Amino acid sequence: MNVKVNDLEWNEKQNHYTLNIREETSKTFGRRIKLLLCSGMLKEYIENTKLQPENYIFSKSPQRINQYLKNLGHKHLGKGEPETKNYNNRKYKTVKNGITMYDFRHSSACYWLPRYKSESALKYRFGWKKSEMIHYYTELLGMRDTIQEEDLYIDVSKTELEKQITEKGNQISILQEQLKSQDERMEEMLKILQTLEIEKQLQQRTTISEQT
Repeated sequence: MNVKVNDLEWNEKQNHYTLNIREETSKTFGRRIKLLLCSGMLKEYIENTKLQPENYIFSKSPQRINQYLKNLGHKHLGKGEPETKNYNNRKYKTVKNGITMYDFRHSSACYWLPRYKSESALKYRFGWKKSEMIHYYTELLGMRDTIQEEDLYIDVSKTELEKQITEKGNQISILQEQLKSQDERMEEMLKILQTLEIEKQLQQRTTISEQT
C-alpha cells in the first residue's frame, strides 16, 4: 500500500522494474528487489491509468482486496465459507476463512525458495532478519516435501529457456538452408566449369585437326 510509482526504476536492457522498498515504509529494512514476473503487466497498468510519479500504485483498501480474493477463491476453487452479513440494514453475501493477500506471500516464498542460491538472498527479498521465517512460510506448507529438481526451471526460467532453444533452432535451420543453397550453387558452378572445360578441349582438338 506504500509503494509509489517513483519507487519503481525501469531497466531498459532487461525490461523489468526494480522496486525500491523505502526504509520508512518497510517493517524491517529498506531494500531493492527485481520484479521479474509482473513488470510488463505493471508497466501497462501504470500507463493505462496515467499514474504520476508521486501517485500510490494501489489505492483500494486491503479489506476490499481481501474480500474480492475470498469471493474469487470460493467461486473458482471452492475455498472459504459463504455467509450473509447485515450492514446498514442491508444484507450482502461474503466469504469467511477464504483466500487473502497473506496467502500470496506464502505462495511467493514457496516460489522463490528453490530459485535463490542462498538463504540470505531470500531473506533480503522478503525483508526477513531470521531464517526461522523461511521455515515458517515454506516448510509448514509442505514445500520441502513436494519440490522437485525439475521445478527449478519453470515459469519464467522455463519460458526463457524454451524461447532461447527455439531461436537457436531457427538459426540452425536458416544456416542449414543457406548451406544447402550454397552447395547447390557450387554444384551448378562445377557443372558449368566442366562444360566449359569440355568445350575448350573440343576446340583445341578441332584446331589441331585443322592444322594437320
